[in-house]
Amino acid sequence: MYDIFNDGQLDLFVNVVDVITAPRIRTYFYRPNTISGISPTGQPIDNIKLHQNYPNPFNGTTRIRFQLPAQGIVTLTIYDILGKEVARLIDQKLYAPDNYETVWNGANQNGKEVSSGIYFYEVNIVSPMEQREVFRQINKMLLIR
Repeated sequence: MYDIFNDGQLDLFVNVVDVITAPRIRTYFYRPNTISGISPTGQPIDNIKLHQNYPNPFNGTTRIRFQLPAQGIVTLTIYDILGKEVARLIDQKLYAPDNYETVWNGANQNGKEVSSGIYFYEVNIVSPMEQREVFRQINKMLLIR
């Protein structure tokens, strides 16, 4: 493990010898993320709320609600059980203080329906004034087709 980007987080490099297919040696690079257990940086702001999606479990669409007490740059991402990004519903958009709701239709970024299973949704909020993360939370949801 090495701190390649000099950001205080260790990155994992794995070399694998493939005895069947050339090239024989393959290198894989892994960066830690919140799905794998890395905790958020920065101090949390009180009263930011990420609600459980409704309905849960769901078939077709589900609603994800969050509440902001102050202005924030919001990213809302859906991950599969392996931690791979499935869809990004909100991508670094500035929101005023209020209650918000977005709908996920069970499709990936390309519009293709995803299979039944457990998914995670992550809300990440950055303070526009301080340019630092002030909130990150991940909730679990179940899609049944």
